[in-house]
Amino acid sequence: AIWSPCAGEGFGDTVSFDLNNIAQDYTIVVTYRQFKDTVVTSLVGPGSISPSSYLNCGDSQQFTISPAPCYSITQITFDGVSILDEVEWNGNTAVCSVDAIHSNHTLSAVTEFDTYLIDIESAPNGTVTPSQDSVVDCGQSMEFTFVPDNCYTLDTVWLDGTPINDLLTYRRNTNATTGDSAFYSLMNILTPHIITTSFIPITYSLTTTVYQGYGEIASNVEDNRVTCSEPVLLTITPSDCQYIRTVYYNGDYFYDYSLDGQGVATISVPFAHENMAFGVSFADIFHTIATLPAENGY
Repeated sequence: AIWSPCAGEGFGDTVSFDLNNIAQDYTIVVTYRQFKDTVVTSLVGPGSISPSSYLNCGDSQQFTISPAPCYSITQITFDGVSILDEVEWNGNTAVCSVDAIHSNHTLSAVTEFDTYLIDIESAPNGTVTPSQDSVVDCGQSMEFTFVPDNCYTLDTVWLDGTPINDLLTYRRNTNATTGDSAFYSLMNILTPHIITTSFIPITYSLTTTVYQGYGEIASNVEDNRVTCSEPVLLTITPSDCQYIRTVYYNGDYFYDYSLDGQGVATISVPFAHENMAFGVSFADIFHTIATLPAENGY
């Protein structure tokens, strides 16, 4: 028998032989079998490619490439040609379809360990630690500290655009003019994240009350709110025939004010640092009229 190479992909070899000097009946029996083609799979890095088996000639097959946790597929080649942009993706798992297999092939992939960027968007009037962008390994945790500057308080912390203030741990600041510090733990990092913060000025209330008598208290503060470190100026003016008897500050007697010749008091607070409640009591002015005995009468 003479074997000739196959006529093309998907075809078996051709065999021929000569039957000479035929002197009797012959029966020629030929058997065929289906080709078995192989797709050889290989993976560099943790993960799996399935299935890996012999396939019948002409069959089609889907191969699933699954990286191990915390790994991603960075390269896929079929017969040495990159097909990374041609496969279907289900999350970080790739599905590669091979149609009508008529010869042996190779399917290779590479997986690499994941790292993620933590983008920290800094804000004025406070400090975030760490203060710069960080690259962390998959599964790692990260701690953040938020400390406002003097006269500011932490307003909002966002994780990927979502407020997370209810997830923060706060530490009371003993300085009355500085807001509380806050801490946040970002656990088991599996994707990139963005941390954004905002700090706002501390404001205090200013209330004024006339407890008794007649007069008024005026100030340079609008809407009864004063910003931390802002100066406050109050003027206490009694009505006619009234005088300032007592001034109060946050429930205590207050004496640090000046009076002009008209009996008007001025209070200057150079640096607002707490809620302020001023009160005043006015009283009537009494005049004494003295009478002197007159000559020859009364």
